Amino acid sequence: MSRVFDLARRMRPHVVDPWAFALIVVAFGLGVFLVSWTSVSLRLDVEGTNVAWIVLVAFGMTYHGEWGSAWRTGAGIVAGAVASIAGLYGSMHLLPVNAMWMSAGIAAAAAVVALIAHMVPRLFTFAGAAVGFGVGIAAARSFPFRPTTPPDDMFTLMLAAGVAIVMGTFGSMAMRAAIVWVGSHRLGEGGSVHSFPDRADGVEERSASRARAAR
Repeated sequence: MSRVFDLARRMRPHVVDPWAFALIVVAFGLGVFLVSWTSVSLRLDVEGTNVAWIVLVAFGMTYHGEWGSAWRTGAGIVAGAVASIAGLYGSMHLLPVNAMWMSAGIAAAAAVVALIAHMVPRLFTFAGAAVGFGVGIAAARSFPFRPTTPPDDMFTLMLAAGVAIVMGTFGSMAMRAAIVWVGSHRLGEGGSVHSFPDRADGVEERSASRARAAR
């Protein structure tokens, strides 16, 4: 029974610092509003296909990582998206247009991405490249590509996806920097992004350990 109560305690809402909590909620909501509102001006709308949602994918993938890994993850998403868009377009124009050959072409592009990601892991992460590959396929399918689609449209879609990924990565890093700044001023110099809502359990456990040690 004690484990049940302990689990319930861990599952309850945690707000370590109200200001940081408010910053996350307001900044994320405002960011989604601005991206959605200005997606056409930001060239995230390609021939009626809006790829603004890619911003949120990049934001979520890079938010919890350390600074270095976040940038490598963002680079991986860009590489995967570009490779998948190019792979799908190339398969459609170089191979017979049927499910088997299209799948073979996409699989070959995915294998190349996996190979490069593991050969040069310092450039981008395999996880980011895998997510980016799926993002690129989804964007290309919703465009959609046709055997008569000119190369200009492919490069335009690549550019739009790349811009969206860069925006999401920069946005996540900016929010993390703001939270670290708030934490250093409100929780002392030791405060950081790891001391806020998504790490509340760790904070409480450390506090409980210190209290037991004091006894």
